[in-house]
Amino acid sequence: MNKNSQRGFAQTIGAVFAIIQGMFDIIFDYFFKLMKKASKEKKADTEGLKFFKKIGGFIGELGQSYYETYEEIKRRKK
Repeated sequence: MNKNSQRGFAQTIGAVFAIIQGMFDIIFDYFFKLMKKASKEKKADTEGLKFFKKIGGFIGELGQSYYETYEEIKRRKK
């Protein structure tokens, strides 16, 4: 394998990893927004459901904050 083909192979693998990372970012961002939205729904809740909605809201807020900050850092790098 010559140097050019090694570099091309490495770039291809790197691109595949970037695509996978991007897919996970989209999935987790959607999941966190969904949790945050679900925590704000107004229904007759049991105590157990209220607890999980609070936890879900916290995790949703945490995840959304993470991705907003992450996107801002990526924008600044460009």
